[in-house]
Amino acid sequence: MIDLARLYSRDPRYLDKIVRRYSREVIKAAKRVGKDPDEVDDLVQGAWVHILNNLDSYQGRGLFGAWIYKVAFNFCRDIARQQSKRSRHRERMGQEAALRDLYWTPPNPQSELELEQAIASLHDAISRLPQRQREAIDLRCLGDHPLREVAQTMEVLESTVRSYVSRGIKNLSSYLTEQSDGLS
Repeated sequence: MIDLARLYSRDPRYLDKIVRRYSREVIKAAKRVGKDPDEVDDLVQGAWVHILNNLDSYQGRGLFGAWIYKVAFNFCRDIARQQSKRSRHRERMGQEAALRDLYWTPPNPQSELELEQAIASLHDAISRLPQRQREAIDLRCLGDHPLREVAQTMEVLESTVRSYVSRGIKNLSSYLTEQSDGLS
């Protein structure tokens, strides 16, 4: 039986007892995800830090060992996903760099000038957007922030952020079309 008062108060002797008693569950979770002994050791350490930082989320319902395993496994799985994503990103970046080196051509001053003008036009068009549309596009599209994070930052619903971005893109398209028509 878990003494919730001692657990929540983070009594060092009691936590030491918990770590010794439930270490098997954490190791089992880490081994399901880890690829080698060093990675498993790192996952076990990280999982324990995560578990000890989140003890307050255990409500006393269900078996404590099952809760420990679930938290450890979810932590390990999330870390493995992040590492896999970073690994794929590094691999893709390496491939792109190799292709750039293979097909490198000297810069064309005319193209660079056109690109600078296009960027200036885009910045001008963005500055003409209503504030909320501009903010949504800055955070979501230019800042590449997740939809949920943008909604929290702007203190609106996710659907509202989608609407701001959609209307903002339509307005940008109109502004840029006007600019290009004025240039011809």
